[in-house]
Amino acid sequence: MRLMILENRRLRNTMRASESVVSIGSSPECGVHLPDPRIGVHQASLTQDDDGGWWLEVVDTTVPTCLNRAVQKGRAKVRHADEIAVGVFTIRLFMESDKTREDLRRERMRALAEHHVQTVPLGTVIHKFEDEMAISKEHIEQITLLAVRLEQMENVGDLVTPLLRFMLRTFDAGRVWIGIRKSDDGDFTWTLGLDHNGHPCDRPPFSENMQTRCLTHTQYLCVPEVPLSDVGSAMAVPLPCQSGNLGMLYVENNMNDQPYAESSLSALSAMACSVAGPVEDVLHKLAAKRRVTVSTEQTIARFAQDAVTPKALPQWVELQVAAYRQTGSAKCCDFYDIVQLRDKTASIIVARVGVDIAALPRRFAELRTAFRSASLYSEPPHLFARALNWIIYDGVGDHAVDLACIWVAPDTGKVQYCTAGTRVHLGQIHSDGTYNKIEPSPVPPVGQTRAPAYTSHTLELASGDTLVLATEGVNTATNAKGEVFGLSGLEENLCDGLGDTPSNVLSEFSTDLTDFLANGGGCKEDLTVLLLQRQ
Repeated sequence: MRLMILENRRLRNTMRASESVVSIGSSPECGVHLPDPRIGVHQASLTQDDDGGWWLEVVDTTVPTCLNRAVQKGRAKVRHADEIAVGVFTIRLFMESDKTREDLRRERMRALAEHHVQTVPLGTVIHKFEDEMAISKEHIEQITLLAVRLEQMENVGDLVTPLLRFMLRTFDAGRVWIGIRKSDDGDFTWTLGLDHNGHPCDRPPFSENMQTRCLTHTQYLCVPEVPLSDVGSAMAVPLPCQSGNLGMLYVENNMNDQPYAESSLSALSAMACSVAGPVEDVLHKLAAKRRVTVSTEQTIARFAQDAVTPKALPQWVELQVAAYRQTGSAKCCDFYDIVQLRDKTASIIVARVGVDIAALPRRFAELRTAFRSASLYSEPPHLFARALNWIIYDGVGDHAVDLACIWVAPDTGKVQYCTAGTRVHLGQIHSDGTYNKIEPSPVPPVGQTRAPAYTSHTLELASGDTLVLATEGVNTATNAKGEVFGLSGLEENLCDGLGDTPSNVLSEFSTDLTDFLANGGGCKEDLTVLLLQRQ
């Protein structure tokens, strides 16, 4: 590959890429030296893959690196005749190939077509962030006053309406629209459109044609003639901030109105740059409030979880029971309970409650009440699951309780069990050290459907066998290297404790898990393990 380096559109140097990696930056040690202190020491690099193709990798995003006039933030494939622009420098790429000139031209056209999937009409005015703008003094004053007003807003809803009304007046628009998102690569979280009378309206269809260019390529667009029967001209600009583009503004007028021109685009662009700051501040305030709210809700959920967790476990001559819980760093969700029935039968439940954190305390209380009521009347596990579903199913199905519920007769070792969902794991360790995973029933979690077909199953727990119940949190436990502890790690750890008491086995497991999570590891969800061993 050959490279042509231009400065202010004047040829500066030409060179051949003699190695598979060509560095680009202001350092004299770079293969392509761009002597401008504003450019990163190592701005970007060109890397050749095993198939001979070349890739542009942007390292420093302080100064935009553009590929064919589109800002790049990561990795992109480059082709013959592509142009890389950094500041006042342009690097043109010429691939050395056996292909004919016509083949290269066709390949180039295909690449451009793929790069701009969503096209805009011919005659579209396209500006970039770094382009100069000419704005009237009147517009500057009005935009400044608007930005000052918006800085007083506390939420997005209060902010977008005055902004859109200002756009309607300033550009004598037929329809205006705004889309705001929480992250640089997410979907729109807030959207609002207004028609020429200031009434809410749906999103204008033509705005979708301009979304990719605005948000992905940070382009400011003005279409003087829109190819639609009810739209005259349109403009769309991104809302730029330090973390990326927060969203976009869109304006269109009617067929008989004066078409928008570059002066209108400059005014809308200046408006977007001015209001992006207040919008970003509002999003930061909302995120901070949400963190405080979540922290408070998390604390309340933990108190409720502790309140419904048994303080002392029942004891049987024929059974030994032990339980362990590792609290999750991001999600409070686990519940377990153990009850000794009147006929000495052991009733046990382990559940993962998947609801909004604000609803957790109520779900924990409902779960405990329903379980203990079923235990009091010696109802089989599947009837308990059905009763619980009747309590929490709200017709929407946005609550999910995965569970394993078991009834054990200590003297005979007969076990009745019922499972719902797949996020509570059930297994049996035999006295010879083999582990048997008990597959869950193919039924949804409790709370997902109106009348699920929960059924009870049976198994035998021989002398020396251990029943294992564990929640999905074991698959969220990772060490500093990103390795997952997982269900297989749990099985191996528990089988190593063969012959020991359940309490000693879980004590050793706790030590091993703590060592595994040390130095940067963590467990996002609650991790609960309950062991039941028959003597």
